[in-house]
Amino acid sequence: MEIIQKLIILSVFISAQAINIFPDLIEVALDFVQHSDKTFQINIENNENVLRQIMVLSKKVDTIGETFLHEEAAVVKFIEDVHTQLSLKMHYSEVLEVIENIETSFDYFMTNIHIGTNLFGASNETMMFKLEKHTLEEFATFAVSSHPKSFFKSLHKLYKLHEQNDRIGKVFRKKGFFEEIIYNYKEYGALRCELQQSVQQMLFNIFNVLQLAQIKAFLMVQFSWTLLKTYNKGNFTMEIKGLRQEYKMEIENQANTLKLFQQVSNEFITCDPKLHQKEKTYTELTRLFQGFIVNEVDLNEQGTCKYDCSSYQYSKQHSCFKNKFCAKQPTCKGNVIGCRFIDSDMWICQAPLSSPKRYDWIEYENGRRLGYKTSCSRSVTKVDSWWRWLFWHCSYCFCYCDDSNDQQSHRYFNMRYVTSDIKNNKAIVGLRFIKVNKIIHLQIKEGELGKNGQIGNATWLPVDNYTISDEGIKAEVDYHIITWQEKAIDLDDLIAPEDYVLTGVKFRKIGGHLNLEIRVTKVDFQNGVFVDEGRLTTWISNDNTDAARDKPRTQIKLERPLDIAKINHGAFYPDSESNQFVEFTNSDIDLDAAQTVLPFIDTQIVAPDPPVLLSGAGLYHRGKKYFGGFIAPKVFTFYYGKNMRKNKSIMVTNVLT
Repeated sequence: MEIIQKLIILSVFISAQAINIFPDLIEVALDFVQHSDKTFQINIENNENVLRQIMVLSKKVDTIGETFLHEEAAVVKFIEDVHTQLSLKMHYSEVLEVIENIETSFDYFMTNIHIGTNLFGASNETMMFKLEKHTLEEFATFAVSSHPKSFFKSLHKLYKLHEQNDRIGKVFRKKGFFEEIIYNYKEYGALRCELQQSVQQMLFNIFNVLQLAQIKAFLMVQFSWTLLKTYNKGNFTMEIKGLRQEYKMEIENQANTLKLFQQVSNEFITCDPKLHQKEKTYTELTRLFQGFIVNEVDLNEQGTCKYDCSSYQYSKQHSCFKNKFCAKQPTCKGNVIGCRFIDSDMWICQAPLSSPKRYDWIEYENGRRLGYKTSCSRSVTKVDSWWRWLFWHCSYCFCYCDDSNDQQSHRYFNMRYVTSDIKNNKAIVGLRFIKVNKIIHLQIKEGELGKNGQIGNATWLPVDNYTISDEGIKAEVDYHIITWQEKAIDLDDLIAPEDYVLTGVKFRKIGGHLNLEIRVTKVDFQNGVFVDEGRLTTWISNDNTDAARDKPRTQIKLERPLDIAKINHGAFYPDSESNQFVEFTNSDIDLDAAQTVLPFIDTQIVAPDPPVLLSGAGLYHRGKKYFGGFIAPKVFTFYYGKNMRKNKSIMVTNVLT
């Protein structure tokens, strides 16, 4: 377990910063390689030049290494899904051993080189290199030896890890390292949400870790043969030439590994926290289609009891007859919907005045109980239906109140544009839902775009601070109202075209549904700027409705949607697909007296860590049986493979020059 943990931590420490630094690192390394076939004389002039070039590389490596410790939390759960897979565990042990060997030897070398370069700067006078010839010769001899921990052997082990068709003899075949990870992801769902990055992003990071180790080993082997040649320990011309040709061939082959990464998802979602906490990890809509006890005498303008409860499927509360129970509870000033008769008489425990609920529980004389019966924080009220004359029974009905004017009703979604500052070269790197002034907003995290996809200074953009009662604020322009008639929200995956990144989100209304749009902008990846100053921008959406002729939207049905007591019992899993929708509804009558609105809104941060460019966004539903679940945002990480292959082409060219 410890070995796997260490390897996984090592395999992601390079993170997105490493992706950003990687092309420059290659350039520095290859610049050194291009000149390494020359004979370096051991005198101050040439040694200083060589050592200073190595120190440039060392500083870049150190910059990458600073991210090492910050990645552990993002991947430690990975092993829970894959550690039982023996073949993958064997791969991990092998990779860990190779990387640790290279890191240990490289650090030793850099420590001694650092001493030497410090001596160079100590005086303007010519100084002989203080490291003993024997020390350098011993290091170089070991580096190119056949010892299993030498740089030479480690380099070839790294080559082996990139192989996709790892054959044993002529018959048997075992999966390569990356193939094994992809297989575990597809077969067992490993990595589904244990990482702070998409699986595809994780694979790129592992790839770059191996590349970084490979560069170190290659440089040390090349340097060692050059040094031994200088010490007259051999010619090594063929060895150096062969190493360069082999490296060139491996680079070409490893570029093909990137194609494998397209087989796994670039989707990034946030899964369940250890403990769901209201207004911390989730929020909710309130006083929406809420269970409501009302007498039929108050449901018609005539104040009669001629009909029954089921006659009132869409009505209003017109009065409060003789100040009975209706005077002891908040009036429903909106629509009263879907009434039914359960029993004539009941005991009602009203919820605290500060609660968004109306009732904690209701118990009927026939024994039926709505909600969990506990001690009541307010006095229990006995509510009885009555007879009017001998013919009419004035029954108490169980209905639903849809009152958008209720001060405790939170049912609004922001419809304003939420965009990153593309004029100042900023792209979206994260999303989350947040509720402000009873309004649900999609908040964005924006970061400065740099060369090769680098992201700097990522911060959350404050949401617009307005209320629905502010002057000039308009419904269905500034905000959308969830009502009985318009209660659906569309669930989609919205993906940008190639070379476009996410720069905006917005809700709109289509076919009565709340529908997400995204803005995407074309990017010049290598130069780190938006093309044509961001003018190549477009909005993307899915215009399908449930009434569409071709591929109509389908609905996610919530089965008996709530047992609040079990919110922290068991995991919630994504159960929706793109081109679906879910309707906000009330919780179960028997379990909760229909007092809670479902699904909940997941407010956890959805932002890969460290931040990277995003190529899309969407909404999905995460749930489980007998629970309404959560609506949450998702993002899609930018595919770096195309740009990395471009860098590989440059790298191959440089090797041969």
